[in-house]
Amino acid sequence: MPEEQRVIIMRGIPGSGKTTYWKELYPDAVCCSANDYFTDADGKYRYDRRQLKESHRYCQKVFMQAIEDGELLIVVDNTNIKCWELEGYVRKAEENCYLVTVYRMIVDDWREAASRNIHDVPAEAVERMHAGMEDYPDEIMSTL
Repeated sequence: MPEEQRVIIMRGIPGSGKTTYWKELYPDAVCCSANDYFTDADGKYRYDRRQLKESHRYCQKVFMQAIEDGELLIVVDNTNIKCWELEGYVRKAEENCYLVTVYRMIVDDWREAASRNIHDVPAEAVERMHAGMEDYPDEIMSTL
């Protein structure tokens, strides 16, 4: 019996543990992340806010290539604060017969997450994201 194709979509503010969580549970997954756009060949993260849209286009392109390649397990590792940010991934995955699971990382104290985030996202931005996080139907909530 063939393995089921799956897409895992991570949601949560910076520093909430999204990447740690999926890497522990799904180490063999193909990862699609806007953060990868800002990581150079030496593994150094060089964020440039002016390239944010391009980074998300890059993530979508990697995702679509993984779908076209028929990868068994794909993880989308972005903040996905607003529902519209993940709906395109869900739609494309379902159109291609992938089972979709959405994980939301819960953080009681956004300040703690802000202090843990490795991408130097300003605390005020983390606070805004925390306050603006929308609920998504049938998401699985988890904490680290």
